[in-house]
Amino acid sequence: MSSHELKGLSALVTGAGSGLGRATALALSRAGVRVAISSRQLSKVEETAALMENGTVALTAACDLADGDSIQRLVAQVKEVQPSLDILVNNGSPWLLGAFEELEPAQIESTIQAAVAGTLLLTHGLLPLLKQGDQPHLLNVISVSGAPTLSARPNTSSVPFIAAKFGQHGMNEALREELRPHGIRVTGLYPGLIEVRSKLDDPVTLGGSGHGRMMSNPEVVEVVLFCLSRRVNLNMDTVVITSPFSEYAR
Repeated sequence: MSSHELKGLSALVTGAGSGLGRATALALSRAGVRVAISSRQLSKVEETAALMENGTVALTAACDLADGDSIQRLVAQVKEVQPSLDILVNNGSPWLLGAFEELEPAQIESTIQAAVAGTLLLTHGLLPLLKQGDQPHLLNVISVSGAPTLSARPNTSSVPFIAAKFGQHGMNEALREELRPHGIRVTGLYPGLIEVRSKLDDPVTLGGSGHGRMMSNPEVVEVVLFCLSRRVNLNMDTVVITSPFSEYAR
């Protein structure tokens, strides 16, 4: 199954106000997928919607994954516009940089809450829709910071961020086994640092542009589309994407 056969499917992409989430939403839109998009800032997700193909925007919504009430509102909104869901891309997750002892308790709590509890609650709320999907696929954008086969680098992210990403890794592995009997494919995507090459993206904050040696959003989205467009008898369980030129974790 090639990417053009995604046409007519339905999807939700979180964290779609910028970066990889925005790039994923745009790519799915171009493939003919009807996409609901969310972000913490409604204005940012509306910017994304304005760039999408006509007729492919199912919903634009603000959602703070650290807020349980906000998650339930998004679930209700999606259910209003999508009787079923073929693709859920859990991309929304705050990035946190800094030495552990210098972080505020609220920063630590919100990072864990959004990435782990928030992602779980959203997935839980949308499972009934995924079970009704024609080709249900749950794709969790995690990070090389949560890949157990790689060394964690707190100097390029933070201890709470790494803890949150390991939590997402555990969630991904357990959900894959539990949802397998329901025909729901579950993929864990573990990208490294993504270089900003578009004015639509957020600025790079890790120093230096990478000079084209780091991966870009379009390159990672190619991998996303490859995973989502496989025949239903195939699943990309774990996909780790790194650059040989960068040690930075996403």
